Amino acid sequence: PNALLSSSQEILKHISPLGYLLVLGSLLELRLTYLLEDKSTELLHKRFSLKEYFRGGYLRKNIKLISTNKTIWLCIVGLSIFWGLSQVVLAVFPAYIKENLDVSNVIIVQGLMALSAIGIIIGSVIASKISKHYIETGIIPLGAIGIFVTILLIPMINSLILSGVNFFFFGIFGGLLIVPLNSLIQFNSSAKRLGVVLAGNNFMQNIVMVSFLIATVFITLFKIDSKIIFYILSLIAFVSAIYTIVKLPQSMIKFFISVVLSVKYKLTVIGIDNIPQTKGVLLLGNHISWLDWAFVQLSTPRPIKFVMERAIFENKFLKPFLKFFGVIPISSRGGRRSLQLVTDTLNKGEVVCIFPEGTISRTGQLSEFKRGFELACKEANGKIVPFYIGGMWGTKFSRSHINFAEQKNNNFTKDVMVLFDKPQEINTTATQVKQSVMQLSVQRWEEYIKQFKSIDEVYINTIKQNLSKIAIVDNATSDEYSYAKLFTLNIIFRDIIAKNDEQNIGLLLPTTAIGAIMNLSVMLCGKTTVNLNYTSSKENLQSAVQKANIKTIYTSKKFVTKLKSKKIDIDDIFDNKVNIIYLEDLKKSISKIKYIYTNLFIRFAPTSLLHKVYGTTNQLDTTASILFSSGSEGSPKGVMLSHKNLLANIKQIVEMLNTQGDEVFLSSLPIFHAFGLTVTTLLPMVEGIKMVTHPDPTDAVGIGKAVAKYNVTFMVGTATFIRLYTKNKKLTPLMFKSLRLIFSGAEKLNKDVALQFKQKFGKDVLEGYGATECSPLISANIPDELDTSYWQTQVGHKDGTIGLPLPGCAVEVIDPQTLEKLPPNKDGLIIVSGPNVMKGYLNDPDKTSEVLVEIDDKIWYKTGDKGHIDNDGFITIVDRYSRFVKIGGEMISLTAVENKIYEVIKDDETKLVCVGVADEKKGEKIVLVIEKDIPNLKQLLLQNETNPLWIPSEIKVVPQVPVLGTGKIDFKGAKKLLELDK
Repeated sequence: PNALLSSSQEILKHISPLGYLLVLGSLLELRLTYLLEDKSTELLHKRFSLKEYFRGGYLRKNIKLISTNKTIWLCIVGLSIFWGLSQVVLAVFPAYIKENLDVSNVIIVQGLMALSAIGIIIGSVIASKISKHYIETGIIPLGAIGIFVTILLIPMINSLILSGVNFFFFGIFGGLLIVPLNSLIQFNSSAKRLGVVLAGNNFMQNIVMVSFLIATVFITLFKIDSKIIFYILSLIAFVSAIYTIVKLPQSMIKFFISVVLSVKYKLTVIGIDNIPQTKGVLLLGNHISWLDWAFVQLSTPRPIKFVMERAIFENKFLKPFLKFFGVIPISSRGGRRSLQLVTDTLNKGEVVCIFPEGTISRTGQLSEFKRGFELACKEANGKIVPFYIGGMWGTKFSRSHINFAEQKNNNFTKDVMVLFDKPQEINTTATQVKQSVMQLSVQRWEEYIKQFKSIDEVYINTIKQNLSKIAIVDNATSDEYSYAKLFTLNIIFRDIIAKNDEQNIGLLLPTTAIGAIMNLSVMLCGKTTVNLNYTSSKENLQSAVQKANIKTIYTSKKFVTKLKSKKIDIDDIFDNKVNIIYLEDLKKSISKIKYIYTNLFIRFAPTSLLHKVYGTTNQLDTTASILFSSGSEGSPKGVMLSHKNLLANIKQIVEMLNTQGDEVFLSSLPIFHAFGLTVTTLLPMVEGIKMVTHPDPTDAVGIGKAVAKYNVTFMVGTATFIRLYTKNKKLTPLMFKSLRLIFSGAEKLNKDVALQFKQKFGKDVLEGYGATECSPLISANIPDELDTSYWQTQVGHKDGTIGLPLPGCAVEVIDPQTLEKLPPNKDGLIIVSGPNVMKGYLNDPDKTSEVLVEIDDKIWYKTGDKGHIDNDGFITIVDRYSRFVKIGGEMISLTAVENKIYEVIKDDETKLVCVGVADEKKGEKIVLVIEKDIPNLKQLLLQNETNPLWIPSEIKVVPQVPVLGTGKIDFKGAKKLLELDK
């Protein structure tokens, strides 16, 4: 009796001051809520009434308010019970330990109980780590079970040390419980009612805590042993844990799924606040892998019901599991009845997820968004939230050809990112949702590229993974370079280049192994490459050297001799104003001992040491290369491309191409061209793909032999070069047998050229689109893929278009004057956003500000191209805005006129170009520059019902229409011809 009385008195000591403080604290908190300027609109009284407070009016109204949201109410009940149990445990434990363990030292008792506070801190930190980017509700049942077990063990433990350990874990499980519960309360509370909800939450917790203590006092007055009290508390905890598991069964399974996935994948969630806390929500996003559903559910605190094809749902092994998770089965044959399930679920205020592509992507790109969900939304209430999943393409759970990405990173966790866009109206169209998802992909790629430091950092990793693999085959010399040999030469040349003080290093080299080596060597010493266009005019070359402040140019004697044979004399061009260094001379000075030592060090040193020894100060924003634009329409501009720009475009292209392990790239485009630098030089070297170099893209026979000899699978060319291959009789279909992908870029691909190539070689030529300012690739057509699961074709290309944007590259069409976005299929100015968009023009802020504009908090590049985007996202270019003339008040496309002339003369081999020149009477007129005299051309055009305004006013026959080194028409040169003629 004395011990029981002592126990009661001990508890009362806690209750007296604590009870008054809790009630007073709740009163003060509610009073402050009314004094806030941005107070809740849920408050029903303008003035705080003390009388109403003590009569329980506020309590009833707050309870009514917070109980309307089931999630909030359950979280408050859970927190209240936890703190109630904790208060009783801490109040009863001193009497229990004195009675059963004969310990009365206050310091020891308080020390033991203090361990629970430390445990709560650690548990909260663990919970915050687990829920770093999203609310992990799966740890709630885990925490509840742990609290039950630890309370149950208290009366069973007869050791002070074990009691301390038990109290410590009691705190840890408490931390695991309270962090997600508090997070859910805040997530599910609107900004307008958050103050009242939190006040009501604390009020409820305080009331429950005091109630538990009072109940405990009464129990002790009935002379009930303190052990029994702990068993009663554990029973309450057990019931609470069972209730939590019943209410949150999916959450617990989610947690165990997240634990399993975390071994291989690191999940990051952005935009979780964009998911409405209440009402129906339809999640719509890309479908890239078999695990998409898991990552979307893990990212979202609200339970999700996924829509699934009924044929899969009816599988007898999967059906119980799918029903447990509330999967909504629909059938493509069921029509409106199937979609009604989605409508009903949304109207119940639940969250539904649909992958509108209809199937897992086989291309890595966003394919057509099916419009079925639009029917389901017609009678639904709620919001649409677009989402994007990034990082799963290339894994074994995707439908990429092989697990290329995972093979290269199989020792590390793979970053997966889920991004949610702002809520949109329920009647948002499939086209609008797809555009939003594309915008999210840009944000994901911006975050994704941040994990890298520079091109050289990624390159060093690739070297160590592929030391003995052949990296480059130089078709001109038949020399082969393994990655170990390649990097050895990189380091040797790097050490030589590093002695120069200047930042920008000029390179005048053909598309050979040494051209590729020198570009990486320059970057490895923290400098910037400037690949000079040797096919450009003397004035343009001198301008480039001056603008880039180039003091040193590295070139080859053999190459210089070849240039002289083409009447390009670099001594005359540069006039001894720069230091010309010949690689043949450098080769003689290379020490064999240094070569052997460097090669051995590369082979045996760990990757981390290579980074320390050969790493640079390069950062993502460091300028890696300056490329001068072709100057086809004006003075060449120095385009500054950062490591981020080039690396982003490399990764985007690899993802789009669905690169295979045995891939072999043909590198024949000039390195001074953006496609030649990024796509066929840096990409294969950085990604560990074998490449075959050939210095002359016009050498059709040499190209054919190289492709056949080395089983080349990927080739890029301009339409001009591809035309040469179709016309050359020495090229046979067997020479191009190994090619998997052939892309055309830099100029428009004529339908006849593509058809002739297909007829001769049996291969499709796919058209891509790029700009130097975008590093360069923006979009591309890719092969269609057949989904044999549903016998659906995933469309990758459309004739007459330049394809779909690359992953992480957003393309919009705007009004060039107002900059307002235009609807699908309406012509306007094409703009591009993404991590591949340049830093700006070298020393030309005015030109930079003309083409880089900020729209919707994103930087967009104004391409100068006029075109439109169809409902499926495919881009069509009509013409350059600079290639329009205004005659009789009508804007006329010079490209359209050229196409009409080709249609009339039926000779696509004859080069021609239309030029707009000033005219005193009409303001402007069209002059045709053509290599062949076509009799009565104007009459032929009229007979073919050509608009009279389209008919050229003048026709000038020339021996050769000016072209650039890439085969692209030189519009500026054509204008100069007309000026010289005057």
